[in-house]
Amino acid sequence: MCRRGDPKDGPRRGDDGDGDDLGDDAAADPQGSGDDGRDHPAGKVLPVGAIRDKVLAAHRAGIRCVVMPRENENDLLDVPEEVRRDLEIVLVEHVDEC
Repeated sequence: MCRRGDPKDGPRRGDDGDGDDLGDDAAADPQGSGDDGRDHPAGKVLPVGAIRDKVLAAHRAGIRCVVMPRENENDLLDVPEEVRRDLEIVLVEHVDEC
């Protein structure tokens, strides 16, 4: 299973101010993982945009595991098959699945 990514800063991190964001975990191991930082206060993982660009960027950066919202599963069709084969893609609906 993938590990969570680096802590994020700034307005794109999806921080709702309650301190429970995935990106806030200072103990997270950034080795080979990444985090868009968008989650819901109740733990529901929300869909994000630009999945193709994010997955391609993760692949170029050497990230081998991508955890993404299950609601974005259809967006994976836009990602080249050779990139999808090279990655472990974990689809989740709730942060407890990460």
